[in-house]
Amino acid sequence: MSGERILGVILAGGEGSRVGGQDKGLLTLQGAPVVARIAERLRPQCGDVLITANRHQDVFAKFARAIADEAPGHAGPLAGIASALALLVEREASALERYRWLLTVPVDGPDLPDDLAMRLHAALVAAPRILCARASAGGDTQPLYALYSLADAPRLLDSARAALRSHASPTRWQAELGAIAVDFGAGTKAFRNLNTMEDFRDYERARPQPAWPSRIALDEALRIVRVRAAEHPVPVQRVPLASAFAQVLAEDVVAAHDLPPFANAAMDGFALHGADLPVEGERGFALTGTLLAGATSAAEVGAGQCVRITTGAPMPPGTDTVVVKENVRVEGDNVFVLASERSGGNVRAVGEDIAAGAIAVTRDTRLHAPQLGLLAALGCAETTVRRKPRMAVIATGDELVPPGQSLGFGQIHESNGVMLAALAREAGAEIVSQARVRDEPATLRAALLDAATQADLIVSSGGVSAGEADHLPALLAELGEIHFHKVRVKPGMPVLFGRIGASLHFGLPGNPVSAAVTFRLFVRFALAAMQLEALAGETRRARLAQPLHKKHARTELLRCALATDAEGVSWATPHAKQGSAMLSGLAESDALALVPEDVRELERGAIVTLWPY
Repeated sequence: MSGERILGVILAGGEGSRVGGQDKGLLTLQGAPVVARIAERLRPQCGDVLITANRHQDVFAKFARAIADEAPGHAGPLAGIASALALLVEREASALERYRWLLTVPVDGPDLPDDLAMRLHAALVAAPRILCARASAGGDTQPLYALYSLADAPRLLDSARAALRSHASPTRWQAELGAIAVDFGAGTKAFRNLNTMEDFRDYERARPQPAWPSRIALDEALRIVRVRAAEHPVPVQRVPLASAFAQVLAEDVVAAHDLPPFANAAMDGFALHGADLPVEGERGFALTGTLLAGATSAAEVGAGQCVRITTGAPMPPGTDTVVVKENVRVEGDNVFVLASERSGGNVRAVGEDIAAGAIAVTRDTRLHAPQLGLLAALGCAETTVRRKPRMAVIATGDELVPPGQSLGFGQIHESNGVMLAALAREAGAEIVSQARVRDEPATLRAALLDAATQADLIVSSGGVSAGEADHLPALLAELGEIHFHKVRVKPGMPVLFGRIGASLHFGLPGNPVSAAVTFRLFVRFALAAMQLEALAGETRRARLAQPLHKKHARTELLRCALATDAEGVSWATPHAKQGSAMLSGLAESDALALVPEDVRELERGAIVTLWPY
């Protein structure tokens, strides 16, 4: 199922009679308006979020697009459903090409299930003639948690308006549509409604604010990662140079000798004394011999003499200039040189690359081919590096099956483990274990404890939000310490960071794109900090190839393709598939373009920062 084809609708109408006439969606719950919490939980399940309200649309618009209810006054949730349908059918009909489903939730249910859309969608796919699937909890109907097929949206709108005129309840109207129920279980608390101020107070008491930072900005999250990761540096070790690739140098390397260690020819030609070059015309030099690279000795060259020399060969005594062979005329044992040649030309001086005693490569540098080549040229057979961080990867989810195995109903192939392990290796880590576990607290606890005995850093995917099967936050708080939970980024807001014993732990979202983006944002940053790698570098930027309208107040990382025009300007084109489960959009992109949380509109040509990809 692609959530991009679903329009999520928050039904925010009603009188609020039991909360003093206030809009329940705008009341504060755990430090934020209820509607903000619901929009946060709804967005990962759909392509866009719409709020229908009978008043205060301008205030609701801070959290998502807001429109007025279909009927004046306080006609209830059915008026909101009709309003959303009218928008699609009558005012923005082109949107029906994008959206195939309408998902509704009430504004007073802060714990809606993370799999609400998926389960309702599966029920409608199995019954293609049915227009509506609604949630239930052990037989208790939840009519406002419903998914509607837009296959015949005009008919659905007419039906909603007729029900509105007859003052039918949503339950009765859905029954007329032949709605089917999807049971989420009698024990679920996902459909709890906050109807009175006492309900709000009870909710706050039952769910106290966490003792760790939550819903923080990207900059603050990166600061915490840097500080905490630096408290877990990996040890130093001495390794053969051939084994040091992609590792971080732990100490400065000082040149033990000059590089080059002797003056040598930079070109094939003839070595001679520069003072003998003619001032005008040409001069003949007596050819006395040949000197090849690797020669262990050389006779002195006298005035008016020269020797044939190859690139890299040591300059013989009495010479300081090489005239390239293409610029001379040779007649027997005489070499004729023109006055245009320069004294001292085509010679590599002693130490012109690196002087003995100078720092050749500074500590905290990651060793790639150029650095390794330089160290080898200086005679280093070994070097001191920081050991590669050891990482354990855990993919969680009852729906996961390994690649190569046939899929059953509701199953998907597990992809995060392979992807995250590859990202870790790209970042210089060593994978010590990979596991796929079910969404069971005991199984997950055992996997985390086992990983903590092997790894410097544990990366898991899934189970970090607030759904019925999201056990990781509670387990991490029990087994270790939470440094933060939830960052104001898209995709990947539920990201979790903490430690278990001496091991750092990142809990990444289960959606694969969210997992990949949060790895690049946080895990790679932590790996660099654990190795004390120098992160300074030029910030890359590009111009946006198309205008952008951002509908939320989070930092967004857009998957983009890069192209350079004839003037050398880089242009970033956002991929059409930006959904958090759309791996093709990630695979076909070259960069992540960062759009700050306080920016909502960008014109074509606006400069955006490119996050390291």
